[in-house]
Amino acid sequence: MQENLKETVRITGKGKTKQHAVNAALGQVQKQVMTRYPKSMILRIEPREVKVLKAKEKRYKETFLFFLFPRIRHEFEVELDITLELAVMHIEKVQFSVEDHTQNKLVKKFAKG
Repeated sequence: MQENLKETVRITGKGKTKQHAVNAALGQVQKQVMTRYPKSMILRIEPREVKVLKAKEKRYKETFLFFLFPRIRHEFEVELDITLELAVMHIEKVQFSVEDHTQNKLVKKFAKG
């Protein structure tokens, strides 16, 4: 039922600071794992290794009325490969027993088909 797996996911994030960019990327880990295992229950996600593939800083100058109050704005982008150890429980392998607690015999007859 439970299986331990190793996966690598590629995630990206953007933000106004370096921390926001990395945090936005790390927030996508669970989402990506859930899409890879849609019929399973994810019990544990442990990051083991983080590789930075791209780290960009975009700068641009902003002014008010073309020349007043100039300021430089920053935007950070990061792309990461994260190696994860997962504990996955396969729900489709769980055997459920069926107990019928219907009291009315007429409803029971129609429920069976």
